[in-house]
Amino acid sequence: TVLIPFKPFPYASSSNNARILLFSITTSIHERDLPPFRPNAEVSERVLIWEPTELCFTTHTEAVRQYFNWK
Repeated sequence: TVLIPFKPFPYASSSNNARILLFSITTSIHERDLPPFRPNAEVSERVLIWEPTELCFTTHTEAVRQYFNWK
C-alpha cells in the first residue's frame, strides 16, 4: 500500500444523484514509484496525461479540464 497525501479538488454527483465523485490532487509522483498496474474488470489501463484529455466519463473529463485550468 502506498500512502500519498492529497487534498480534495472538484467533486460532482452522478446524473441521478446516486453517487458522489470525489477528485483529489497530490504531490508529484514518478511513474516508477507507483505500484504495478494490474488490469481488472473495471480498469483496463493507467495513463499519465499532461494536458486536458477526453476520458470515458464526462465528469472525469470535466475534472481534468478544471485541473489544467487551475494549474
